[in-house]
Amino acid sequence: MGLGTIETPDRNKAKNYKLSVVVPLYNSELFMCRTIDSILSSSLDSIELILIDDGSLDNSREIAQRYAKNYKCVRAYHQENK
Repeated sequence: MGLGTIETPDRNKAKNYKLSVVVPLYNSELFMCRTIDSILSSSLDSIELILIDDGSLDNSREIAQRYAKNYKCVRAYHQENK
């Protein structure tokens, strides 16, 4: 996956989630960990967290990738700023 493209998730590989939460990101490094941690610690079962980085200039992209690597229910996508 390269910068400027959003890939469609392969649903054949994904778990059947009951709820998808989409979080748009743009230069969000100061508060995104608190937001993501709050969603992940909720009492909701079977959630999918989709992080969409819109060409951030800070460390938002790297933080999103770290969460996606460490949590199966988190997916991170990156695109050029639009």
